[in-house]
Amino acid sequence: MRSAILEDLNWLSTIVMIWVAGWIPWWSVRRAIANTAGWLGYVSIPERRQRAAEHLAIAFDGQLSAQATQKIIHEYCREIWREALSLLPKAGDRAVLRQAKIEGWEHLESALAKGNGAILWEASMFGSRNLSKQILRAKGVAVHQVHAEGHLGWTGIALRSGTWLRRRVIVPTIQRWMASLVEGIVWLRRGQSVAVAKVLLDVLKRNGVVCSAADGTWGARLAIVQHLGRPKGFATGMVSLARISGAALLPLFCVQNGEGMPTLTIGPPIQIQVSAGRRSSPESAICRWVTLLEARVKADPGKYRAWHITFPHVTDAAP
Repeated sequence: MRSAILEDLNWLSTIVMIWVAGWIPWWSVRRAIANTAGWLGYVSIPERRQRAAEHLAIAFDGQLSAQATQKIIHEYCREIWREALSLLPKAGDRAVLRQAKIEGWEHLESALAKGNGAILWEASMFGSRNLSKQILRAKGVAVHQVHAEGHLGWTGIALRSGTWLRRRVIVPTIQRWMASLVEGIVWLRRGQSVAVAKVLLDVLKRNGVVCSAADGTWGARLAIVQHLGRPKGFATGMVSLARISGAALLPLFCVQNGEGMPTLTIGPPIQIQVSAGRRSSPESAICRWVTLLEARVKADPGKYRAWHITFPHVTDAAP
């Protein structure tokens, strides 16, 4: 019980830090706070650094020097906090985001012109999901976001553990902040994939925009794909949804440069091989998206916020 209390007090301190930073109007100061918090995370959790170094060695075939490895780990620790603080944008942030570079906007326009809606396929732990939603909202795009029930803005949380503080304060507060960035959130819970699919189909029938993490692991079936040198399960639900609805499946990435200016990239539609059969079709689309993600991660590894995560053992079966 004591460990649960300490964990939730740590979560509460994180909320307070995000809230306090949210009152600071200057973009550069907020980034400095995130950078400082990231540095503290880097020096205070050696186990995380060790796991990250091991995973980087696998992903880059042992070609990274010790200095390059530590530089990447330091950067990704800062990136975690940048994403956390982006949950509460200020007017100054929104002014900066209006100047964000957007690539591939024509792909979204073309998809919506066909009237079947669009599915934006993003990465759960690369770049900034929060900033991408703010940029899309500024462009007048109403996004219906799909999140696993334990997702909290920049990381995950166990909903069925912890104290009353987690259930009554921590989770509701962060979920409220998340909801302010999008048109609506569709929560994906275990055993409710059919009900969620019906909700999302209705959005797409109205030519709406659905956004979901392509590397999510909750679904009726997983496709097992090599990702950064390790096998990982990818839920196939969005591929099936695109095939049924006729919606375009568009890869989405958002990455900030050294000054914090983001670039939102919407890729051309990922083709679904309908003739390949029900089983092989999702795997082909997922492999294509994983190839796109890996190219970006290897070009900018400090933006990948999952180097410390050990993928669970996966098989070619539903979880």
